[in-house]
Amino acid sequence: MIKQAGILSVEGEKPQRNASNKYARREMMSAMARSVVPDTVKMPRKLVEELYDASVRFTSVIETLEVVMDKKTMRRIKTSQTQYSKGQYVSAKGPAEIRKALSS
Repeated sequence: MIKQAGILSVEGEKPQRNASNKYARREMMSAMARSVVPDTVKMPRKLVEELYDASVRFTSVIETLEVVMDKKTMRRIKTSQTQYSKGQYVSAKGPAEIRKALSS
């Protein structure tokens, strides 16, 4: 008979488990997980910076694609560019001037 981690077995036979063996195995697995999986991982600072930069670039590309694929938004952008080039806009400094421009 061999006893390992709360499991009793005879060589060549399936292990037999009882309630206390299940608890012992669970405790052993929990202890193994704590020792195998660290709370922190060391990574070179340069790699972390590169991963962050790549994430920012990826997010920017996705946002750009979302805008370009939205026909209504693209129409508004083109209309705004046309109005700006024709001088059809109002400049406002501060919240009071913005409210005045929007109310007229």
